Parts: sequence; C-alpha cells; structure tokens
Amino acid sequence: MNNRKRDAIKGRVSKPTPKKKQPKSSSPRKPRKDDNKALVTINVHGQGELLEYLIKQLPSYSRTKIKGYLSRKQISVNGVPITQFDYPLANKDTIIIHEKTLRINKEDSRRLNIIYEDDDFIVINKPAGLLSVASDNDKHETAYRYVSDYVKQTHPRARIYVVQRLDKETSGVLAFVKSVKMRNALTKDWNTLVKERAYAAVTVGTPKKLEDTLEDYLFTNSTNLMFVGNKSPESVLAITKYKVTAHNDKFALLDVRIETGKKNQIRVQLKNIGTPIIGDEKYETHADPLKRLGLHAYSLVLTNPITEQILHFSAPTPDSFFQLVK
Repeated sequence: MNNRKRDAIKGRVSKPTPKKKQPKSSSPRKPRKDDNKALVTINVHGQGELLEYLIKQLPSYSRTKIKGYLSRKQISVNGVPITQFDYPLANKDTIIIHEKTLRINKEDSRRLNIIYEDDDFIVINKPAGLLSVASDNDKHETAYRYVSDYVKQTHPRARIYVVQRLDKETSGVLAFVKSVKMRNALTKDWNTLVKERAYAAVTVGTPKKLEDTLEDYLFTNSTNLMFVGNKSPESVLAITKYKVTAHNDKFALLDVRIETGKKNQIRVQLKNIGTPIIGDEKYETHADPLKRLGLHAYSLVLTNPITEQILHFSAPTPDSFFQLVK
C-alpha cells in the first residue's frame, strides 16, 4: 500500500483545533446486566422542564413523590441520571423512573477518547462494543451516557443531543451536539450538510471489482436483520462506494464511503457481493481474527449549519486492520 492511500484510510485529515487535548484512554467497561427495572417510561412530546413535565404527565403522583425520585437519582433522561428539577427537556426525549437509584460513575466519562469539542459539538472516537445510544437491553452503558456525564461535570444543566449513530460493533468518529437548535438544523438537512462519511473495512476475501459503487434496496426481516432485495414500497435505497487499498490471499482492506446512512448498510452490501466484514457475528461471518467487527468510521466531514464552517473530524484506523493485509 502506498503512503498516500494509507494516510487517507488512517483518517489523517485536517480538523478544527480542539479546546483542549484529551489523554488517550482505554475503552469503557463491558456493559453490565441491567437489573434496575423501569417503573414508568414517558416519551416526551414538545419541550419543558423535567419536574413540571412529570407532574402534568403523572397526575396520580404528588409533587413530593416525584421530587423524591429525583433526589434519590431514580430518574433518567435518555439513559442519563438526572437530579435537577428544572432540567430542560427536548422533543423525543425518553424519561424513565427506575426502581432503584442509578449509578453515577465519573470514571466512565474519563475513559472517553474525545477528539474534538467546542461550544456546538463534542466528538469522540467510540470504541467497538459500546452502544451509541440506549437500547431495549441496555439503557445506561452508552456513548451518549458517558458524554452526558462528562459535560455535566463542568455544567450540571448541560446536555447533549444525538445527530448520528454507529453500530455497537463499529468503532470511530461519533459526533454529538450541545443544543436543540444545532440538532434541528443538522437533522433537517443532514444529507446536504454532511460532505463525507468514510470507513475502513476488513473483508473476508477480495471483491471481484477493486473499486465499485453498490446500489441496493434493503429490507428488515422479522428478526430485525437487514437484507438485500428488489425495490418495493417497504425497501430503502442504500448507496455505498468502496475501493480496495490492500489485500492478500485471505483478507482485503477497503476504503468505504457511504452516500446513504441506512442501518447496517456497509455490512449487508459487502456480504451480498461475497466479501463479508470480518467478525460480523450478527450476519454470520465466522472469520474473526481480531475478535471484533472489522469496521471503523475514520472520517466525518460536515458543514456547521449556523456558521457555515466546514468541520473535519477523524479517528485513525486501528493498526490491526493494516496488519491483517500485509
């Protein structure tokens, strides 16, 4: 592999100067089994302050009872424990009242690898194995939770908002924003504002075409897996461009760019052409030489919709990806 290709896939692109450097740190702990049952779950419609919103939504609960849940750290918003009565809610937030007190561990946020932060954005290099946001099975061990805990250490009323997601098994650039205004502006025109979403992928075998654009219609089956099929009202179009940058007789390293952000699209489309990504247990890839999914988001380039500044965020591709294709 020549140096130019290696530099590109490693994610060596220019990016704004961060406010402060973060020490390189280890990955967050493996998720623990969540045995703290939800007593009440509320999906927020509109905006408001937490205590007053709960009082309106739960007329059978007294103000004193709800304050007690807050003071005992039994209420979370999007998986983050909240104690402030006037915590600002946003549309589509999820409030949960838990059976027991929620654990708040500042060590988790210190493990984050923050690659950029300013008044609008906070961007991390998410490790493989960590959820981006809460799921039905795990509402607390997430990148969203860790980043939320981090920003609250400086400003207790601060909060973050989701604008993108990475699969749990995928590592790399994951961006959050710090205001409803920025979230709404980005999500309203995401495909226009995002200039580049680049990934490094290690596949089993080498694609027949060393460079190609894949355009497929994807479906979700009854087990929530994606698969390629014919165009229909139930399908979504996925467009993925790839280029083989190195390969040997077992594996290939691909530079992948996506034009659509459909669920699992890179994994499903590469499997469909006969070269599945290594370590993809979900889609039954048995080759697992790195004990992780061979997919890393190394670059995200977007336009700040308010300032119109172009932002470049990058996270170097793991060296283990290159070692496999030597």
